[in-house]
Amino acid sequence: MPGIFLVLFAGTASAEVTIDKITDKGKRAIVRFTYKNDSDNTHSIVKIECSVRGTDSKRNKGIAYLNDHFSGGIKPGYSSSGTVEVNLRAAKATDITCQDIPRPVVMK
Repeated sequence: MPGIFLVLFAGTASAEVTIDKITDKGKRAIVRFTYKNDSDNTHSIVKIECSVRGTDSKRNKGIAYLNDHFSGGIKPGYSSSGTVEVNLRAAKATDITCQDIPRPVVMK
């Protein structure tokens, strides 16, 4: 079930995580996502976190880290796809949501 989830960062920057496909594997689900940096900011790392609402344990979340250190960080327009596994416990695969958590580039 495709969906678009927007997350605001630093007040004016936005990025987008799209769930492309969810494959139910019983107690686990495989989530295929696409991330695109739609903000005006360059990020050092972006953490993609997919889970069923209300899940606090990292064991039950699907987490992926995106980086592009060789090109100077995740610049505006950068796009990448990936997959993560999510523990469903008693929930349904359609209850899964994803968010991106960007970390800004720190200038030294």
